[in-house]
Amino acid sequence: MKKSIFALLLFSLIQISGKLNAQVIAVINRADWCHVCKENGSKVMNDIMPAFKMGEVDFIMNDLTDEKTKEASMMSLEKAGVYSVVEKEKMTGNIVLINKKTGKEIERISVAKPTEEIKNTINKALKASMM
Repeated sequence: MKKSIFALLLFSLIQISGKLNAQVIAVINRADWCHVCKENGSKVMNDIMPAFKMGEVDFIMNDLTDEKTKEASMMSLEKAGVYSVVEKEKMTGNIVLINKKTGKEIERISVAKPTEEIKNTINKALKASMM
C-alpha cells in the first residue's frame, strides 16, 4: 500500500511538472532492495522535493528494482528526453541532475548526503542550467 501511494504520487508529480518549464531534471535512481534508498526515501519525498517550486525541477523516478520497473522507468525517462543520459545507470541511491535544455548531466549526489547538501547541489544545478 505504502509503495503504491509513493508510486502514484511520483507519477502525478511527473505528469504535473512535465507540463511546466523546469530548468533541471532530477532523476532519482532507486530500488526496493537498496538499503540507502529505504533509509533515505522519506527524506527525498518529505524534505527535498517540496523544497523546490513546482516546475522548477522535474523529479523522475528511475526504479532499478527489476526488469519490469526498469522498463516502466525507461518510458518516463524517454518522455523527458533523458533516457540516454541514465540508460547505463546501475547505481542506486543517487540523484542525477540534468540540464533540461542541453540534456547533459550537471551533477549527481547520493541521497544519503545531508538534506541541506542535497538542496544546495540542486540549487547549484539550477544556477548552472541558466547560464
